[in-house]
Amino acid sequence: MTRLSLTQLAALREFARRGTMAEAADELGYTPGAISQQLTELERAVGVPLLGKVGRRAVLTDAGRVLAAEAGRILDAEERARDLVAQATETIGGTLLLGTWGSSAAALLAPLLETAERRFPHLTVRTREVDPDSCVRAVTLGEVDVAFGLEYSDAPLPRDRSVTIQRLLSERFWVGGSPARLTGQEVSLPEIADEPWILSAASTPLGQVSRGEFRRRGVEPNVRHEVNDSAASLQMAARGLGLTFVTDLLVQLAGATPLGRARLRETFERHLVIVAPANRSLFSATQALIDLAAEVAAPWGAPSTDPMG
Repeated sequence: MTRLSLTQLAALREFARRGTMAEAADELGYTPGAISQQLTELERAVGVPLLGKVGRRAVLTDAGRVLAAEAGRILDAEERARDLVAQATETIGGTLLLGTWGSSAAALLAPLLETAERRFPHLTVRTREVDPDSCVRAVTLGEVDVAFGLEYSDAPLPRDRSVTIQRLLSERFWVGGSPARLTGQEVSLPEIADEPWILSAASTPLGQVSRGEFRRRGVEPNVRHEVNDSAASLQMAARGLGLTFVTDLLVQLAGATPLGRARLRETFERHLVIVAPANRSLFSATQALIDLAAEVAAPWGAPSTDPMG
């Protein structure tokens, strides 16, 4: 069944009110021809004549008068719905505690907080450092209200029915090192496995999946340094002490230090997610903050609106 168009219903309502195509067109800012076309399409949608002729003048049929009355109620309901949404947005307030960490704070936190303050002046967002691997637990226990997290295809975050995990963006890893060593070329993991590497400890999700990417290709990385702090890893790599995995968000931690880069032929990704209570209201401050996080994250990668858990 063809759905009725609000634009067509508005044309019908104004015709019923004004009595002529010309006056209805003047009220809505259209041409009389456009109003006539809208009414013809509306007739086609409902399958019955809505207009008849009395002499040379167009008038509503019985069906047209019934639909015009309903059109008024439908359009009034739409206006009320818009008002309710606007009121809900205007009254978002209170205090939320946001869990954040390293590269998310470096690139996303400041614009997120600035936008939240401007758009929702009654909402106060406080922040607390939360390890991305512990974000689900932090939200589940109520240590924070919402939290940024990280997961990888081979190392997903634990699932809990009390929370939802929504992906904000996906980032491909590239290889970072000294500008003298890496000059924008494309490399493959087996080609560079024997070079000195700076990786997170094998006990961490990133350290685990990094080593897994090499082993999947039949090689073992030459791990010269195990460093869990991303900023330290980038500084060391930039000074030629080894290669490391980098993303566009992570490179914000390098500061002004020049960092060489090379594209990986293999696909190696991480996913920035946001964790929130499962029972949140769609009109709550929590949902507003999640929507803002997705908006701020969008320019950095490929976003997804589908929840992952």
